[in-house]
Amino acid sequence: MLSLWTEQGFNKIINLWLNKTFPLGHSISVQSPKGMICGKFNGLTPQGELKIHTRAHGEKIIAAGDTYYPDTGEVNASCN
Repeated sequence: MLSLWTEQGFNKIINLWLNKTFPLGHSISVQSPKGMICGKFNGLTPQGELKIHTRAHGEKIIAAGDTYYPDTGEVNASCN
């Protein structure tokens, strides 16, 4: 991965990661240092931060947190 990053840039790693994850629009929640954020997966920033589209506040950028996927049974009661 290090050689891939140095030769092709971080964007290549982001694209590889996006090909292995849930599709855009998938329900997601994150327990961040600032509280629970619930919405739809909206990709990653060029820096690798998680983008979530929320109903109440539009797009939120998350740099760190515990991620939950309600559609897979990993439900966090704060989003219900």
